[in-house]
Amino acid sequence: MTQTGVYKAKIGVVHTSLNSIGGAEIVCIETVRALKEAGAQVDLITIDRTDWAKIKRIFDLDIDPCREFIVPPFVLFPTFYSKFVSWIFQDALSISYLRKNYDLIINTQPFLPTTFADMAYIQVPEFSEIIETYYPKYQNGLWRAYALPHDMLIKVSEKLFDYLNRKPLILTNSKYSEQVIENRMKLKPYVIYPPVHVNRYKSLSKRKKSERNLILTISRIEKDKRLELIPKVAMQVQDAKFVIIGTLKSGYSNTYLVHLYNIIRNFGVQDRVKIIPNANEEIKKDLLSGGKIYFQPRQCEPFGIAIVEAMAAGLIPLVHKSGGPWMDILDQKQGLYGYAYEDVISCVEFMHELLDNYTQRREFIDRIVKRSERFSSEIFRENLVLIAEALLSANMDIKSS
Repeated sequence: MTQTGVYKAKIGVVHTSLNSIGGAEIVCIETVRALKEAGAQVDLITIDRTDWAKIKRIFDLDIDPCREFIVPPFVLFPTFYSKFVSWIFQDALSISYLRKNYDLIINTQPFLPTTFADMAYIQVPEFSEIIETYYPKYQNGLWRAYALPHDMLIKVSEKLFDYLNRKPLILTNSKYSEQVIENRMKLKPYVIYPPVHVNRYKSLSKRKKSERNLILTISRIEKDKRLELIPKVAMQVQDAKFVIIGTLKSGYSNTYLVHLYNIIRNFGVQDRVKIIPNANEEIKKDLLSGGKIYFQPRQCEPFGIAIVEAMAAGLIPLVHKSGGPWMDILDQKQGLYGYAYEDVISCVEFMHELLDNYTQRREFIDRIVKRSERFSSEIFRENLVLIAEALLSANMDIKSS
């Protein structure tokens, strides 16, 4: 192993919980992996002890678990305001206390922009305009009154950031997130695209797709993912089967799953819309190898690791014309790397067109697969180590001055 500037450095990686099993967790795992491969001594600091067996089963990763510290030693009941309590324990207290034990602390899931880590990777900016996009109910009535303190606390956090003597380096996952953060906080973060295991799926693009019209969505099964749009679209695209696979978080996700099943029955599409919660990697690959379209229902998605995975497997992405999927993954070019819809009508029209002409799109699919390589996990790890080296060098200069 070639020694780098992080060799034998003691690094703490802070993440709320890996048990959510989503894109943020892949970022954390690949951060730990990159630093360990570079020779660093890495500890994981979390508020929820990691279920490593579940991580291995869902992600199909050969993980060498690092030493793990749990702070605080209890799990908070999930509410809209839990993040603020967790911030006190995880950022304000734990990171401040643990700083003396590490050469570098990296927060891969900061609750708020104000973190006492050396580096923070912001994946979903927790600003009111973003929250209201995912949860429109908070814009009206009593829900608006419930959300007002949240907005005030976020603004207080932003002010606290301005007064930090030692500001963290802010990284983010897309040009879209970069714009949101820059407009709100008047600072320019550094964009590092999330790690995608494209080489794992590229071979699937060469397989002959089945005759069935399969439209796939991979997502955490949560309300903010807008999955209820899928049965609404399926009702109008009757020559296709829709499959949703994804992970369930504890607590409220199960309630939303029941709600989603009810919507599917109400639209009368239960024979063509299937949900597979907590599907393992084998099931995921089987569906990717047979799928034709990858459908992203969420608006203003910051990035979308599953979109790139599907592109690597040869599925045509159909995403909402907003956020990172449109700006970063499709490069705001309609029809070059995929398609972007604006409403249900255009979404349905694109699906019919793509399914009707799928067999004529081999060259187009090859271009999509090539595009996916831009977001590989190897590129992420290389960039992450380079930035960690620069921060370690800067920290050493500060200590010696």
